[in-house]
Amino acid sequence: MMMEKSRINSEYDVLGSAMRLVRTMKRRERLEGGASRGMMRLLAVLSINPGISPKALAEHLEIRPASLSERIRKLEEEGIVRRDTDEGDLRRIKVTIMPRGEAILKETRAMREEDRKLITEVLSEEEQKMFCQISQKLVNAMESIRKEDVDAL
Repeated sequence: MMMEKSRINSEYDVLGSAMRLVRTMKRRERLEGGASRGMMRLLAVLSINPGISPKALAEHLEIRPASLSERIRKLEEEGIVRRDTDEGDLRRIKVTIMPRGEAILKETRAMREEDRKLITEVLSEEEQKMFCQISQKLVNAMESIRKEDVDAL
């Protein structure tokens, strides 16, 4: 009987199910050479804001400049981004996405769109609507709890 209860609990483990879905999608992206969420955010910002300063980029991404500097260095080594000195002010650095970075951005967006299509094919329109409503309800509850925790500090 204990085994049956355990099976039922894991079968209806909402958080576990959601995490498995996300892990499965991320695993597929990694296997197909897709970019991580953080890298996608960085590349998307660079694509829209070519020549942005590292400071402005860090502020936009809400990360520490030191953390961003290391990321940019690695991406520069891989030919994904480029750092240039501003011709008007040699003290300023500009960060620009390279064609390889644009290609990664495009390919990863295409993979994510395939995933969206797959999900819309598997779930009916009513199930999609219900999934989104339930997900939003859970997000709201978690944000409320987090706000209460912060307010208690």
